Amino acid sequence: MTLEHVPNYAELRNDIVEALSQGREDARKAIESVRLQTYWAVGSRLCAYLDSSDRRYGDQTLKQLAADVNIDLRLLYEIVEFRRRIENLAPGPQLSWSHYRRLIRIGDPDVRGSYLQAALENGWSVRQLEAQIADGTLAGLPEPSSPDPDEDGEAALLARRGEPWVYRLIDKPGVGRVLDLGFRVHERLPEDLDPGLPVDSLVQSKKGGGTYSIEAFDGRRHPHTYKATIASIVDTDTFWITVDCGFGTLSDHKVRLRGVDSPEAKTPAGVRATDYVTRSLEQVDHVVVSTTKLDLYDRYLSDLLYLPGEKDPAQIARHGRYLNRELIEGGFVRRWAEEPKPW
Repeated sequence: MTLEHVPNYAELRNDIVEALSQGREDARKAIESVRLQTYWAVGSRLCAYLDSSDRRYGDQTLKQLAADVNIDLRLLYEIVEFRRRIENLAPGPQLSWSHYRRLIRIGDPDVRGSYLQAALENGWSVRQLEAQIADGTLAGLPEPSSPDPDEDGEAALLARRGEPWVYRLIDKPGVGRVLDLGFRVHERLPEDLDPGLPVDSLVQSKKGGGTYSIEAFDGRRHPHTYKATIASIVDTDTFWITVDCGFGTLSDHKVRLRGVDSPEAKTPAGVRATDYVTRSLEQVDHVVVSTTKLDLYDRYLSDLLYLPGEKDPAQIARHGRYLNRELIEGGFVRRWAEEPKPW
């Protein structure tokens, strides 16, 4: 007679730990799979409704729906993009919602498909997928070993995320202490709002109860950051914008996206790139821009941030999608070089 093996306590403990761990992992994958299928179904219904109705009311529909069903508005926008940009769900629990959230930010469908397939074949984690997209090899971008540096010598184009409503305190001859709002616009500083800081200090304007207060700004972020609306899209990297300088002051300017080299507007590549920009910015009422210097054509070099479903400029500045880099990662433009390469 053969006796069954009786495990000792250590073996029993290890078996139980392994079973529980496997069970938790199976449950996580099952939940993730159901979530993706649910978002896919919800996205299908949303797209069908939005495509059959007046596009002008699309944003209002999603806002009302977010309030009525108690769902985050930003998530609704992502679900719509998810359904529009992912043709078929990958079989099984191979990719998570976090994978797809990253993939739908790639505008070019061929490039997006390449990264999706590579993620499936190689079993990339979300972090590995992020690294591969930053590499840019699958998008046909320059190899990471010899990228075109930006003006700070950095290989990757990093968003300059400033804080809105931050100004420099200056002493203007014949006028006195004023706030430099940027774009050669100044605001006289009333004595009752003067924080008493030395000239050249950075301050931040805050509004509450219909009144303003001026406080010392202790951050180190780039100060030239503004809420703006897109007045017109000239081409992929150039826009006319209306800048909200603060204190009820609006100023119109022509800006160019920093760090990108776009194709000629009338070429097929240029038309495709501009169409992506147009569709992306149609989703928002306003954007946030961080400006640096004027280029040779008197356009402010700018980083443009946008976030569908978000109204607060501070949140857009902190968490917004970075259009400059999206265009590079999507294969629509090249990283800026001293002598742009012909398309």
